[in-house]
Parts: sequence; C-alpha cells; structure tokens
Amino acid sequence: MPGVPPARYAFPGPHGSSIEAVLRTLPAARSADLQAQPTARAALDAVRTGEADGALLLIETVDGGSDPATLDALSYGDAVVITREVLGPNGTRFILVSRPGVPLPPTGDDKSTLVVFGVQGRPGALRAILDEFALRGVDVTRLDSRPTGQALGRYWFSFDVEGHVADARLGEALMGLRRLGVDMRFLGSYPRDKQSPSDVHRSDVDFLDAERWLGRLRDGRI
Repeated sequence: MPGVPPARYAFPGPHGSSIEAVLRTLPAARSADLQAQPTARAALDAVRTGEADGALLLIETVDGGSDPATLDALSYGDAVVITREVLGPNGTRFILVSRPGVPLPPTGDDKSTLVVFGVQGRPGALRAILDEFALRGVDVTRLDSRPTGQALGRYWFSFDVEGHVADARLGEALMGLRRLGVDMRFLGSYPRDKQSPSDVHRSDVDFLDAERWLGRLRDGRI
C-alpha cells in the first residue's frame, strides 16, 4: 500500500542463516525489512525500542532442548509477548515476538507462555504452581529452570501451557497463581503451529460442566 513502510523483523544470526530462512516462510515477512542481530537479546531489544516490529527466535531445538539465550532474553527487560509459534522443517520450534497488545482471539488450539520468579524458600512452591494447572486440566507442555545469578541454587522457571488466556480454565489457573502471590510474567497466548496426533486437549466445556455440577450441589440439587 502506498505510504505504508514495510514491516521490520529482527532475528539473531547473520543473513543467510537457517533462522532467516524460516522467517522468510512467513507471509508477513516476505516483503519485510529483515534485520540481522548478533544475539537473541539484541533482536528483542530492537523490538522493545521500536526499531523492529517483531523478532523470530529459536526456543526449542530438534531434540527438545530449550534455547537458554532466548529464555533469558524473554524474561528480563521491558515486557514483550509471543504472537505465533513457527515450526522449522527439521522440527525446531521458533516464536514470533512483538510489543504487548490485545491478544489474538483463541483458535481452539493455542499455547500460552509465562515465567515464574522467586519460588525459593517456599517449601512445595513449585508443586503448588503446577497444581494450579493440573487441577483444571491444563497441560504443561514445557518446563525449564534457569539460574537467577543471585545465589547458588536459585532458579526461575519458564512454562508453556496449553490453552489461551481467554479460556476459563487457564484464566482460573492464572488467578490461582496470583492468589498464591506468585511473581510471574505472562508472555502471551498464541496459536499452535501444528498439532501432533498424540496431543490430547481438554476443552472449556469440561471445565464449565464441572462448574455447573458444583453449582447444583450448592443449590441442594444432588
């Protein structure tokens, strides 16, 4: 469109790298200004300062290991959100990150990502956090720990969970974490790129049915 500048996307690594090739598969990036950055943090900083509209980052390798540079870059600095998951041709997993905005509507096959800080010194704290999801049928699909750098043995945690922040069951889980006083950063809800045939999802229908059942008990309709 005349007068509208091209989108700008940052990525870590040199031009011609495999991550740039994945970025070029996205329709929005095919005519965009692609900015090579030396590190994941530099790519995210370009988004945070407005020099780029988004950044594509590696989050999981083909063997399922998470990329520590990406986890660290997402967890510190001004808030950013994940808006899309992108699977590479060899099974690697990438995320498209942008500045915060209104979440995209749920698709019915979404993931959400959050970071939890400060669970040390609270016996059973991590178990209590995981229970908030498990009790509502929310699957934790990735859990990573990273050292805080403050003292030996102190960690923060990065989670992927199934579902969208607009879903009743995930919303209840997040409110449960808030009630526990958990220090956390929500990194967005976004559509899953592809669904494995082995994935099993519980819908909000299950959650709402249980809520209605409880309501009948409270009304004496046993």
